[in-house]
Order: sequence, then C-alpha cells, then structure tokens
Amino acid sequence: MSKKCTLSINGEKWKCHILTNDEYKFKHGENTSKAVCDDDENEIDFTEGSADLKTAIHELTHAYQSYLCLEDTNTIGLDDFFEIQATFNQKYLLNILESALIIKSKLTGEKKALNEWMKIKKYLLE
Repeated sequence: MSKKCTLSINGEKWKCHILTNDEYKFKHGENTSKAVCDDDENEIDFTEGSADLKTAIHELTHAYQSYLCLEDTNTIGLDDFFEIQATFNQKYLLNILESALIIKSKLTGEKKALNEWMKIKKYLLE
C-alpha cells in the first residue's frame, strides 16, 4: 500500500504518494523516472525509496513551473529564460525547499531536517 500526504503548493492542495513498484508501473507504465509530477491532477508520485530531498525539489520545481503560464509562449530568448528563472527562484525557491522537507518528513518519517529548517527559516526571511 502506498504512503501519502497533502500539502499546499501556490495556495492549491496537492497530493504526494510513495507508490509500490507495481502501483507506480500500473499508473505510469514503463516510466523509468524515480518520480512524476502531474500538474493536471495536482499530484506527485514517488517510487519506493525515492522521496529524497533532491527528487522532491526536482518534482516541486515542475509543480511550481506550471504556475508560470508559459504554455502559449512560442519562443523564449536566452535573456528571457534567465529572467524567468531568476524571478522564479526569487518567488518560489524557499517554498520549494520547505515543501521538499515536508514531503520527506511526512512520507519517510525523517523529521530532523524539517525541524532544523523551521529554526533557521526566520533568519532567511529577514
């Protein structure tokens, strides 16, 4: 049976799951990635053992990128891309890190990093 948690991403409810290998294969086919972000369903699925900080940050970046509303953009120049990425990081980077720590804590039970984050968060936001 899968483990699951919910969290708020950009004010919307998202579901995160650790799926067994069979569940993951059934839902995503022969997908060889460790995790999948489905921004249509507001879900992030992890394979067993993949709800680590780096993978969570990667998938959360996909989740937050869906709010950039760039689907109708035909071409983006390199300078535009850099500006979009810089603004994205300014707006969402700390949220992505905190959400990744929450996912890891809720899905794996490892709470030390989240607890440390909560202690230093106030200093980062000053």
